Amino acid sequence: MRRITKLLAWIGTVCVLSAGLLGAGLVPRAGASTRVATGPKFAFDDPCTYPRRSVVKRSFGKPVTAATLSGASVCYLSLGPDPDVAPNARLAITREFPGNRDFTTAREQFEDKRAIENLSAFELADVFDLGRAAYSNLTTGAVTVLANKKFGFTLSWIPAGGAAITPREIKALERIAHDIVARSRD
Repeated sequence: MRRITKLLAWIGTVCVLSAGLLGAGLVPRAGASTRVATGPKFAFDDPCTYPRRSVVKRSFGKPVTAATLSGASVCYLSLGPDPDVAPNARLAITREFPGNRDFTTAREQFEDKRAIENLSAFELADVFDLGRAAYSNLTTGAVTVLANKKFGFTLSWIPAGGAAITPREIKALERIAHDIVARSRD
């Protein structure tokens, strides 16, 4: 019974988050720009440039087939030939800071996001040795990183079919996050 309750809570959370992303216009829509994932040079204003495609492929074992920029702060990398069919997926890369005008530092934004997710009763776990601070959201399948005083980002795993995140996939997100932090210093 406890497992069913936990599953229903997780499904409700996913539904609420999906509705929020749709309402905020953060999900790719028809006509959104699509780029070939060639591994462009890192640029703070373009989250599609944050991870190296080779690191994403090595981490998840699937090739990056497309990069779609949605708005100015979210990029979706398609993994596999059709990201809507299992076992393929999407990797969402969200630039948390700079860009959020409600905060003056990346730390403020990071702490606010963590507090909201903590109040939402998500299962959070600290990630050590990753930027200045980082945590994994084991409920939604995301890793949020405070890379430095002026840069923060979130990686979200969106598997086809809505499968739950596994520890292996969390570790893959952390490997990609390490790569992004290193690239942001160059």
